[in-house]
Amino acid sequence: MAVSTTNGFDGPYLANGATTSFPFTFTAPSADEVAVLLRAAGGAETLGSGYTVTLGSESGGSVVFAVAPASGVKVIPFLDPDFTQEIAFADGDAWLAAPVNEGYDRSAARDQALKRDVARAWIAPLG
Repeated sequence: MAVSTTNGFDGPYLANGATTSFPFTFTAPSADEVAVLLRAAGGAETLGSGYTVTLGSESGGSVVFAVAPASGVKVIPFLDPDFTQEIAFADGDAWLAAPVNEGYDRSAARDQALKRDVARAWIAPLG
């Protein structure tokens, strides 16, 4: 899987109290690395729960809630990658491209999540 997307989140989608499925276009290494931010009309934010994630064959996918979020809530699926590196090659062994590609894909996902978060942060001058 190559990472051809550059975004680390999608939305916000405005919930209507009936819709349970919300798409996302970013590439996630696994379903466990997709989270959902719920923003109430007053601005209070909570992490979503009670949903499952289905990944697309190449990138993207959807977040499906068991119970539809309340009307007026903004739903923001976002990339929440693990910051681990679990690929290990043994010295002298032949290796395949798939594990190497997975390592690079996970690095790209972490970079996208960091870029998303740094872009929202206060920045102080250098020095």
